[in-house]
Amino acid sequence: MRRRNHRRTNRRYKRRRKSWVFLALFFFVAFLFLKYPEDDVPQKITQLETIRDQITSEIENLGNDNRGENDQGKDNYELAEIDESNCLYYYFTNLTEEERILYTKILNGINQLDTSIKIQADQEQMEKILHMIMADHPEIFWTEGSYQCMIYGSYIVLQPVYNCDASVKQQREQEIERETVQALEQIQTGTSQYEYVKNTFTYLIDTVDYVADAPDNQNIYSALVNKQTVCAGYSKATQYLLQRMGMVALYVTGNVVDRGDHAWNIVQCDGEYYQVDTTFGDPNFLEYDAEQLETLPSEFMHDYYYLCCNDEMMYRDRSVDTELPVPVCSSGKYNYYEMNNAYFESYSQEVVDNLTNSILNGNRYWFCRFSNYEAYSAMFAEIQNGLYSRLVMENSSWEVQSVRTYFSYRDETCVIKLWY
Repeated sequence: MRRRNHRRTNRRYKRRRKSWVFLALFFFVAFLFLKYPEDDVPQKITQLETIRDQITSEIENLGNDNRGENDQGKDNYELAEIDESNCLYYYFTNLTEEERILYTKILNGINQLDTSIKIQADQEQMEKILHMIMADHPEIFWTEGSYQCMIYGSYIVLQPVYNCDASVKQQREQEIERETVQALEQIQTGTSQYEYVKNTFTYLIDTVDYVADAPDNQNIYSALVNKQTVCAGYSKATQYLLQRMGMVALYVTGNVVDRGDHAWNIVQCDGEYYQVDTTFGDPNFLEYDAEQLETLPSEFMHDYYYLCCNDEMMYRDRSVDTELPVPVCSSGKYNYYEMNNAYFESYSQEVVDNLTNSILNGNRYWFCRFSNYEAYSAMFAEIQNGLYSRLVMENSSWEVQSVRTYFSYRDETCVIKLWY
């Protein structure tokens, strides 16, 4: 009898224990349902690895932010630090009002080195705006656009990846400003926008070396302070200096035939857009051989084909990325070769006369660009047959029995350079 009572007691105890377990589970689920609406349940984690120990705190913070959803637009306008009346930022000016709110929210968070920026957007919107911010703002060197993000329905917690802390950022900003002031003293000797672009182009070529493994080579610090960079540094430094002079300049990325990924600029000059590639203007990047570089005239230390050219010229050897739209560059007004009477539609006696007159005037260098490959090929064949050497020997102001002549050429651009 005692044993039977004992069994009944155990059964009652088990039933009570099961009831408490189900009751606890019920209240826990109810708590989650009330605390986080269905849309706030984390859907997925994108970009880089999940930081598991931050999930709980992010959910709690996001839950608090949801209560102020209706005031988000107002708060973002108050945070905005962009002067729309004189805006140099091409992508920002082409956004809708709603997109501008998101743009300024992210930009201000990055400027403040915020580790979590909570925004109301989908992932595609967020990635598009972040890409535009990095393309508009070359002064941002403390992040290169990489990030982590956590998605909660219509909300995203953006976590930018920074390459330095606040103290290093401040120190580098001071160094960049010092170098920028010195650069602008030289660049602003011109009086026109074209001269500002040309002076910026030549200044960076003269002061910066192309070094493939240069540190910080994806931002302006490498170019303006370290003086060693790659295409990203050249392009962002070009953009930054022009913006400091009040000019619109875009950072453009794409692919160059036989070279791969590349970056350059599109600039607005006197109301028209032009293509500019400072990296390709540097003869060190263009890989002249040692003898050519040693004898290269100072006039050829800048390759001006990539200064203010149009789309037809620029896209002969490259394509532009399609993630962001870029303006059309159709003007030939500031084509360097046309401005210097060195642009030809065909190979003819006119070209030979131009070269001869240059030699008679004492010039030890000459350059030209042809509008088509056929004319360029004809001139190239004549040079290989000794045309330039003969003309130098026949027309030099001093007697010479033999002369060492040099030439460089680029099939993609139909440009030929001659010197002796």
